[in-house]
Amino acid sequence: MSPMGYSYDHVMTLLTALGGEGRAFYLIQLALDMIYPAMFAMTYYLLFVWLLAKCGITNGVWQWLAMLPVLSAVADYLENISIWLMLSSYEDVTPLMAETTSMFTVTKSMLGMLYWIFLLAFVVVASVRWIKQRQFP
Repeated sequence: MSPMGYSYDHVMTLLTALGGEGRAFYLIQLALDMIYPAMFAMTYYLLFVWLLAKCGITNGVWQWLAMLPVLSAVADYLENISIWLMLSSYEDVTPLMAETTSMFTVTKSMLGMLYWIFLLAFVVVASVRWIKQRQFP
């Protein structure tokens, strides 16, 4: 978890510190991590769409914002694949591989953070609408 990204030197320091056994274990953990992005995307997309439906909001902007967790999951999968490639080719990791993986990490983090910000904004907007409707039927 490095939401601000990382450098080639950082990647190589980590991979070296892990050693062969640690890199092998990380590959196993990475296989398990292939489940989480799909669950994240499905759960939070459906939550947002459900909340929109409950509030009767059909504005296209809000509908598109529901896609943020799906896009974050895509970036997460690309990050996982890139990490797998680096773990599998430890001796041949290039700066481009590290930079690309870092870009996927930052993208995943930013999209996830944007989702939570917009979800919170939506909850505030929906709450204000609900309160106004209850006060002035």
